Amino acid sequence: MWKYGIKWAVKISVWFTVMFALFGFAVMYLWNWLVPVLFNGSSINFWQSVGLILLARFLVGFGKGGPGYMKRKMSRGWSSMSEEEQNRLRDHFKSRWCNKQEVEQE
Repeated sequence: MWKYGIKWAVKISVWFTVMFALFGFAVMYLWNWLVPVLFNGSSINFWQSVGLILLARFLVGFGKGGPGYMKRKMSRGWSSMSEEEQNRLRDHFKSRWCNKQEVEQE
């Protein structure tokens, strides 16, 4: 027997379908509201808006790693650096992003 049951699968399917439709209609309405007025473009239908969402996801990625992905990636990079490299990077960011007066006071 399946671990979660058929009710759980139906709930997930309904939730996915509703979210799919909401995102599609939201993109369609935003496009049809903005693009024809601003850029003299044409209106799109629901399926074209879904295609636009998929195209955007292909271009920018599908969200690698989930929450905290970048934090874990940066932490791994930081821990692989030597103490000298860490200090050099700190100094670089201080000189670039902090006020010159704050850096001189330290």
